[in-house]
Amino acid sequence: MNNVWPVHLGVSAPAAALTMDARLEVVVVYTSVKQTLAALRTAGSLAHDLGARIRMVVPQIVPFPAPLDQPLVERSFAERKFGTIAGESAVETTVNICLCREWEDGVLQSVKPRSIVVLGAAKRWWRSRRERRLARVLQDRGHQVILLESE
Repeated sequence: MNNVWPVHLGVSAPAAALTMDARLEVVVVYTSVKQTLAALRTAGSLAHDLGARIRMVVPQIVPFPAPLDQPLVERSFAERKFGTIAGESAVETTVNICLCREWEDGVLQSVKPRSIVVLGAAKRWWRSRRERRLARVLQDRGHQVILLESE
C-alpha cells in the first residue's frame, strides 16, 4: 500500500478519490526534471485539446527499514519541488506524491483504470529501460501511453 501526499495546485486528491470525478485527466509520471517538463508540454497540448486537466504522479521511494509514512525527503521540500515543476504547465495541474517501496508499484497504484499516461524518458536505451518497461506494463493493463523519448 502506498500513501499519497496531494500537493494543492488546484483540486487534488488520492487516486482512489479521483475515480468519482468524471472530468478527464491526462497523467504525467515524474521521471526526471527534464523529461517530466517535456511530458508536461505534450500533456498540456493534449489536455487543452480534450478539455482535460493534468495530474502529475510522483513516486517517492521510501526504503526499508524506514516506515512507509516517514520518507527520507521532507514533505514541504517535495511539495515545493514538484509544485514548481507542475507550475510550468499551462493547463490545470495537480501533483500526487505517492510514498512507495518500488517506483513502478507507486505508479501503478496511483493511476485510474484506462488512463491516458504521458511518460518522459531519455533517448538512450540503457537510461530509459525503466520507463519503457513501465509503458509496456501500463499498456498491458489497458492504459493509453505516450512514451516521449528525448535527448
